[in-house]
Amino acid sequence: MKSNGAIDIYDETEFYSWVKMINVTLAEKNYCNMIEEHSSEMNNRKNINKDKYLENLPFSIRWKLKGEIYTYSNGTKTVILDINTSEKTRDKAYRVMSTFISCISKIGGRVYVDNMQNDDNTMFTLLESRYKCSLYEKQVKLRDKIKIGERKMRPLYELEYTGDLCFEVFGEEINKKDTWELLQTIEFYKSDTIESKLIDLLCKLREDAISKKIIIDQEMAKQQQEREKEIKQWEEEKIREDQAHKEKEKLLKKQKMQEKIKNHIDKWENINKVLEYVNDLRHMSGISDNERKLILKYCDYVEKIYSKSEFYKEILEFYQKSEL
Repeated sequence: MKSNGAIDIYDETEFYSWVKMINVTLAEKNYCNMIEEHSSEMNNRKNINKDKYLENLPFSIRWKLKGEIYTYSNGTKTVILDINTSEKTRDKAYRVMSTFISCISKIGGRVYVDNMQNDDNTMFTLLESRYKCSLYEKQVKLRDKIKIGERKMRPLYELEYTGDLCFEVFGEEINKKDTWELLQTIEFYKSDTIESKLIDLLCKLREDAISKKIIIDQEMAKQQQEREKEIKQWEEEKIREDQAHKEKEKLLKKQKMQEKIKNHIDKWENINKVLEYVNDLRHMSGISDNERKLILKYCDYVEKIYSKSEFYKEILEFYQKSEL
């Protein structure tokens, strides 16, 4: 869902209607916090460099020159936007960067400074792709700038700012973190219209971000399909394992039942043999009445121990448990 006033980067008609209305003048003196921080930090660095020569001087001389104890704690630098220009051209650079930041935000992106890095940097994201850019003023060697016959009391190899800005934009390669490729370089000469150059850049960024987003979405869809395939394979494997476990338990139960039934058969055969033995004793001939009386008591005792009714109870109880 678009935020209030946002531009749908996918809507070609809406995007191109909006991008033609870019106005750098509106950004003048209405800078965002990152640019204000850049301005403050550049002043801080200027003061640091101004007193840099004092570091190598003896304390007594530093005291005479400054009238105070010179400390080096102020030498800490804050990481800021990657804008490198002369003071004379800085306002123009701020207008360019302020407009660019506003435009990126308008089409759903975000510009930020990566404070985890040691060097100044300008990072931004657009449609899940990462970019970085650098805005700087071009410099030339003094020998290439002065006219023939002109003399300056400065070495000819020294660099001097030209007043022309250069804006380099790099895109991070897909699936290659911190691997950057130059996407576009724009040069703002003194006579150029800034808006037209920014329009070209934003159109290029839109094209690059959308094409990368398509690839990212395709890869995410592919990864999702692979995850779903892995989950399905895992579920099928789990079903097979559960089924195999159940089959194994079923087999073990069957084997135990078969063993129990075999025991019943053996016991039944044994009971029948015992009862046959008892029956033979009951009909034994050639013994006295006292002996017969004792033998019959013995037979009653044995029949009680090897009772078929008790065996019936045992097999009925076994069957009822097996049905549960």
